[in-house]
Amino acid sequence: MFLFKKNMLLLFFVWIAHAASAQDLQAIWENTKQYYKGFEEKKQGILLAKQDSLARLLLYKPQIQVQFQQGLSTAEGSTGAFIPLAGIVNVNASDAVRGDKHLFNHYLSGIMTWDFLHFGKRNLDKQLGHAQVRQSVLEEGLFELQLQEQLIARFMNLQYLEAMEAWYTQQLTRYKLMVSISRNLAEAGIKPAADSLIAKSALHQMESSLTLIQGRKEGAKFLLKEFTGQELDWTNDQNGKKFMFLVNKDPLGDVVHPEIKLELEALNQLTLDQQRREKEKLPRFLLLGGLSNRSSSINNAGEISTNYGQLYDRFSNNYFVGVGVTWNFQQFLKGAAEKKHSQIKHQARSHATALLKAKHEALSSDLGSQVQAAESSMILARKSVEESEKAYEMYRTRYEGGLINLTELLQVQDMLLQTSLKEVNAYRDYWKLLISWSYQRADFSLFFNHFNG
Repeated sequence: MFLFKKNMLLLFFVWIAHAASAQDLQAIWENTKQYYKGFEEKKQGILLAKQDSLARLLLYKPQIQVQFQQGLSTAEGSTGAFIPLAGIVNVNASDAVRGDKHLFNHYLSGIMTWDFLHFGKRNLDKQLGHAQVRQSVLEEGLFELQLQEQLIARFMNLQYLEAMEAWYTQQLTRYKLMVSISRNLAEAGIKPAADSLIAKSALHQMESSLTLIQGRKEGAKFLLKEFTGQELDWTNDQNGKKFMFLVNKDPLGDVVHPEIKLELEALNQLTLDQQRREKEKLPRFLLLGGLSNRSSSINNAGEISTNYGQLYDRFSNNYFVGVGVTWNFQQFLKGAAEKKHSQIKHQARSHATALLKAKHEALSSDLGSQVQAAESSMILARKSVEESEKAYEMYRTRYEGGLINLTELLQVQDMLLQTSLKEVNAYRDYWKLLISWSYQRADFSLFFNHFNG
């Protein structure tokens, strides 16, 4: 029995901990990073970029090729002793042979080539490989920022719907009170019974609207589940109250947006590629080497035998070591056009980067001004709601005293309803502005700090 109670108590505390942290925006984001498959895709992209970077440098290591062949061929003509490249078929033949015109051939060769003089090409390829890795990392950072924007937008939509649910619940309390007052006044003969019916009609209309909001709220939870992979418990959510408060904005230093970083990295890659193309005009200096082992079914007397075993009676071995130079003079003719083409691409990318910087700066300044204006309007909206609530209480007291009719009270109630609804919607627009502004600043920390459970 004691063990059962202990286990139940443990489960209770686990449930409490889950309920307390379910609405923590940082915890939701951590769940998203663990569940959402887009992160794995970006990580694989980084690994591929690293592999491509290593593959670039393999070209500068010694290249070794091995060839082995045995076959049956004719014996016309003479080819001499040579070391063919891998893929060339070997045929042993001579004009002086006698016997059958068909013989067995054996050939085994290995060659090695090594670009031992690079003129800086290897270093440039290494820099290009690192640049591609940096680009993949920056793409992951931009993806993370964009995903944060989507997640927070859905989270704030849910908070808005919770605020709307609380707003409708508050209005329902007022309408229920109005129904009760009108019923009591009708029973006392002070007001007509129609007042009670009108109040009930307004109450049912409000209940209908509340039901729609609750349906939208459940749908918003499913949209959030797409990122987290699990349903969150919103029973003890305290963030709904924070929705109707202004956030503290800490000053942020100069931060380069990931979109701009990607453009700058692309510009850097164009510069490196342009330098790499210039190196193609230079010659290639290669260290060459080769070994060969060959035989045929021709004996020392020049007689051909179709006996396969004689293929292993006589072998000849050769080697070759040397230095080679290859120089593609066509690169001098193509170089001028390619250089001009690269310069045009570089200039176009530079202009695009400058335009993107100006766009981000303008948007950030514009959104910052809108946020400040929205904060000022929130203060005025709160005062307007407070004054409307005072007016409603005064008119309700007068209605209870039989000094005004229900129509006048409903008009004041409608004015309060519209004023308080505008305040809730104003906060919704305020948070939308903050989401856009935070994206331009590439920093959503104010949301994680404000909605911390």
